[in-house]
Formats: sequence, C-alpha cells, structure tokens
Amino acid sequence: MTFVTLDEKLSCVGIYQNGELHFKQLPTDLDRTWKYTPSLEKENIEYAHLYCEGKEMAEVCPEHLKGEWQAYNKKLGAFVKSFKEAKIDFDNNCIYDLIPKQFLLEFCDLKSKIIDHVFLTYKKPVNYDFSLELEKVLDSIRNRELKIDLKSLEKKRYEEQVRNFIKNSANWSKNIDFNQFGTKTGRLTTKQQTFPILNLNSDYRSIIKPSNDFFLELDFNAAELRVLMALAGQKQPEGDLHDWNAKRLSTTRDEVKKESFAWLYGSSKVDGTKFDEIFLTKDVLKKYYDGETVKNYFGREIPSDDFHALNYIVQSTTSDMVQRQLIKVHNFLKGKQSKIGFIVHDSLLIDVCNSESGICNEIVNIFGNSEFGLLPVRVCIGKDYGSLAKVK
Repeated sequence: MTFVTLDEKLSCVGIYQNGELHFKQLPTDLDRTWKYTPSLEKENIEYAHLYCEGKEMAEVCPEHLKGEWQAYNKKLGAFVKSFKEAKIDFDNNCIYDLIPKQFLLEFCDLKSKIIDHVFLTYKKPVNYDFSLELEKVLDSIRNRELKIDLKSLEKKRYEEQVRNFIKNSANWSKNIDFNQFGTKTGRLTTKQQTFPILNLNSDYRSIIKPSNDFFLELDFNAAELRVLMALAGQKQPEGDLHDWNAKRLSTTRDEVKKESFAWLYGSSKVDGTKFDEIFLTKDVLKKYYDGETVKNYFGREIPSDDFHALNYIVQSTTSDMVQRQLIKVHNFLKGKQSKIGFIVHDSLLIDVCNSESGICNEIVNIFGNSEFGLLPVRVCIGKDYGSLAKVK
C-alpha cells in the first residue's frame, strides 16, 4: 500500500498511510512511496522517484491536482519561513512536530495521489534495481559531513580568488548531495548549495581532510578509452593506455592523450581517423546505435544524433560501470569504520581508518574487477585530498 514518509532524518521516523499518521508502530504493508530513506530499509518497497527517473513531484503531478499542489506548497513554504525566523534548528527537530496535524494529513494525502499516479503512468525502468542500489550509496554519502579545514588557505588569503573562494564556501553545506539523474549519460551532478566536489579547483583540495586517518583514491587508467576497447571486443593492453597509443602513433603521451579525448568529445580540430581505426568505432556504433537512440552495454537508452552517438555510448557505459564498482566497494565496507568519502567521475575516494589499512589491496581489486575484466587502477594515498600521492 502507498505511504508517505514525514521526515528524511533517521531520528524522525514517521509515515502517513490511508488517512492516518504512524510513528512508533508502523504498518507492515508498506509497498510504495516517493523516495528512498534509510529509516525504512525494506527490500520490497518500490520508489516512484526512480520510476520517473528523478523528476520532482511538481513535474509528475497530474493536471487536475496542480492547483492544489501549488497551494499546499505555498502554505508549506510559509510554515518553513516562520520556523526559520524563529531560528528553529531543523537538524534537531522533526518537521512533523512543527506543522499543524490537519495540514500534514491533507498534504500527505495529496502526495499519495501523485505517487499512485506515477505508478499508474510510468513503466518500471530497465535499470531500476541498479538505480536503487546507487541511491542507497549516494544517500550514505549525503548523510555524512565532509571534514573541512580552511587553514591551509590562510597563507594565500592575500590573493583575491582565494578570498572569494573562502567567502563563497560559507554558503555551501558540508554535505555532498549527488543527483544520479542530472545528466542523460548518467554522470553524477551535485545539487545546489551542497559542497561542489565535482567543480572544486585542484588548488583548494587540501581543505578536505579525512574523518578517519587517510584518503585512498582509486582511479581507472584511461577509463573511457578502455571501455571503448571493451565494447569493440579488443584485448586490453597492460600498463598505461596513453603510452600504448603514443607508441602506435609515434608521438608523445601528452599529445596523444589530449588528441584522443578531444576526438572522443567531438572536437572538429582533431582528425579522428586514426583513433577510429585503433578503437574500431564503426563496430561499436553498429552494435549500440540504431540511428536515433543509443542503447549502451547496461541497457541505458539515450536519444541521439550521429554526432553525439559515440560519445554517449562511451560516456554512459563508463559512468554506469564506475558506479557499479562504487556499489561493490560500498557493500564491502558495510560494518567497517572506513567509508566512501565521495566519487568524482571515474575516481573514488575512500576515508580509511589506520586499523583497517590491511583492506586497501582488497578494495583496489574489488574496484578494478569490472564487467569488462580486471582494469588497471591508479592508486593514491594522502593525509588530505590535495596531497594524494601515487603508490604502486
């Protein structure tokens, strides 16, 4: 039966179902709701938010309920504004204790109708199970604060851009709220006002410290190009792929790296013929692009034109592959003090406890052992995000 969660905080467990509010004794027939919350961990619950692939309630609200939805949200906004003016601490208070009960009942009933509408009008996505597992990992990251220390920037405070960075950072939360539906290829984005880890300039990485003892960073070597080779059925070369390409094309590593990524992202300044031949792109396009839609290795479908097709195939497959490795590492770390800190594209950062340092090699093997075989992983460690050093 459809239900609505009243607050996403673990300490505030409450639901609405069939005209009633439940707090201590929850019903057993909880089948469908809007969004995943760790306070109600149950395998057979289905989530409308994943069915509609990340759309907001306002976007999926049926036409005949939109006026009512807008009115209730306006009133809710007024309540929240008054709470903020009263300086109520939302972190230490449950939202359902602050809002009038009758309003809560009516608003939750409206939400239930929208949730039911989604399940009636949207088909279950092919990759629903993967999206749910990913959402659980992202939620665990979302609910842990980064350890931020701005002291490392004090010596450069005389620089205007450093002063501006420090000023802007005051507006960010210390949490990273990833959105798995922010791009058509599946690459993660971060929501506004949360810590912008994906756009953080390398000059400021030193402000992020481990909550445990040190950071372990895992990064695939030339991930997208290796995925492209795998999709073409080619054997993966050992060692650095850019070195391998440089030798084949009689050029430098830096030059071939720059050119290959420019080609992959559709730059007209690069003659891609040589890369098309090396990576057998015609075979890959024939297999994963029908002239209108890209369907990648994992079943993700993306409307496309000829110009973007190869990039969509490679970028989406790489993103889906890396996120599956993220889930594997997250599951391995359950019950341990060491935790995933965050992910930046195809790079995974783990916050490791010294007493558990013996698991690092196993983590590297888990991360590298992908659907496309065991891929080379660059491993770095450091006392903060800005001082990561490569290790063998």
